[in-house]
Amino acid sequence: MLAAKAEVPPIMPTAAMASIILLRIDNMSFKRMRIIEHRLKKELKILMRSVQIKLTFTINA
Repeated sequence: MLAAKAEVPPIMPTAAMASIILLRIDNMSFKRMRIIEHRLKKELKILMRSVQIKLTFTINA
């Protein structure tokens, strides 16, 4: 696990986070994975709404 983390280039922090998450998910139960998936989708929807609102304010300004 640590070797895979060390091989990720420092210029790609998102890719590093994704690979660490995938390594952790590999050892989780299916139920736990579904809970995490639900939380990620919920947070992504909130983030997308936030970006959409900021874009609307920028365009209307």
